[in-house]
Amino acid sequence: MTNATITLNLTVPELKQEIPAFRAIITRNLEAKHVELTEEMTALLTKSYKSLRKPELELMYAQLIQLRDYINEAIAKQAERELIPMFDNDVQAQKWSKENGVNVPAENIRMRFSEGNKKLKDSKVVSFYQWNITSVITCPWRTEMCEKACYALKAEKMYPTVAKRRDLNLEFSKSIGFVPAMIEQIQFELDRKKNKGKTIFFRIHESGDFFDYGYLLAWHTITRAFTGNKNIVFMAYTKSLPLVKKLYKDFGRKNVNIKFMASEWADTKEKFKSMRLDLGLPVFTAVDKGTMKEKNYFACPSSEAFKGTAKEKDCGVCGMCYKGSIDTAIEIH
Repeated sequence: MTNATITLNLTVPELKQEIPAFRAIITRNLEAKHVELTEEMTALLTKSYKSLRKPELELMYAQLIQLRDYINEAIAKQAERELIPMFDNDVQAQKWSKENGVNVPAENIRMRFSEGNKKLKDSKVVSFYQWNITSVITCPWRTEMCEKACYALKAEKMYPTVAKRRDLNLEFSKSIGFVPAMIEQIQFELDRKKNKGKTIFFRIHESGDFFDYGYLLAWHTITRAFTGNKNIVFMAYTKSLPLVKKLYKDFGRKNVNIKFMASEWADTKEKFKSMRLDLGLPVFTAVDKGTMKEKNYFACPSSEAFKGTAKEKDCGVCGMCYKGSIDTAIEIH
């Protein structure tokens, strides 16, 4: 809370009456609606005040007024959001927003994918899109090393909105509306003016993995809808090789429109390495800094080792993971 000031001239007894009254009002509001409070705000509701002097009481009183106003505003925004329908994707949300002149909050959109990042840079010929779900818990064959160094998990811990969006995506991915909503959104992106004449490189999972066979089948259905479309390439790094093996067996590898790369770490079990070889999948792995030359891998040009050198390239320039079929390594970052 800020160092608030007040203009009311209240006596100490009056302040000691007002403070518990404000606390009671705030507590009732919080019981009616959930509002996230900081530790400082929460402490203000329980902090002892009876032995405080007048200047301290005045400050607490002013801060309680601020807190009350903050909570009222948050509740009003919640009520406004509750009047806005839930939408399966951005296509539906944007259409409703245009018709009604009201912006749709992100939390009212069940599914969203993102466009590129500092390495996945769009160019005149390529556009990048990524689909993300909650990390770690969606990777049934994760290893101890990959969990420890999981870059996606770091982002979720640093940015609560990132974690919330991935949780929403994960929840919706288990619903019956997921497949049609994803197909609709991908087709919209393909038809956008900004992507005309380009190839879309669509990465399934910057965060997360195929957590069960039903989910992989959903992605198989989605990507099959774009079979023969040369303007989009679907790629996924994955440790869920048993599920990929079953998919190839059930539908035939030639009928699967996803390019898989096996994600391996130093502690990947031999049975999964053998399975990867049997499936004929290229490897994507992460190695310790400065060791890429010792390994028999194509060195990812976006690695930190090449930063600021002539070898440095972003994924839009390289594109090997989407177009090639060779074992690739990047430095652990």
